Amino acid sequence: MALSDAPPLNELITAVMEYLQTEIVPEAVGEKKRLATIAYSVLAVVDREYTLGYKLNTDYSRLLATLGVTDEEELARKIRNNEIDINSADLKKALRQITTMKLMIASPAFLERARKEAEAAQKRQAAKTEA
Repeated sequence: MALSDAPPLNELITAVMEYLQTEIVPEAVGEKKRLATIAYSVLAVVDREYTLGYKLNTDYSRLLATLGVTDEEELARKIRNNEIDINSADLKKALRQITTMKLMIASPAFLERARKEAEAAQKRQAAKTEA
């Protein structure tokens, strides 16, 4: 139970995003349209951080722990000092997962495009192998 009777934060964010998208962006021109689009994009990131952030942060911490580090600075230091093998399959897998988690918040559209491009590249490679 919350002290405030206000709607949940994600509902407030969604309402402002919808207002920007339906009322402001279509009517705006030039710089105002660009700024409204940026505001919408920022709110979309905030919304994803609010809805996905806790779980992703938990998974992220767990993933770093499997590499024996607590943060990315420590990971970078250990890689620089050759304490972690840069060619390790576990490291490569973890870095892919970390990148995916970050893109889930920052830019799911970019993540989806990258996935499609990777699938297409795999299909091209399989076709070359078969030929």
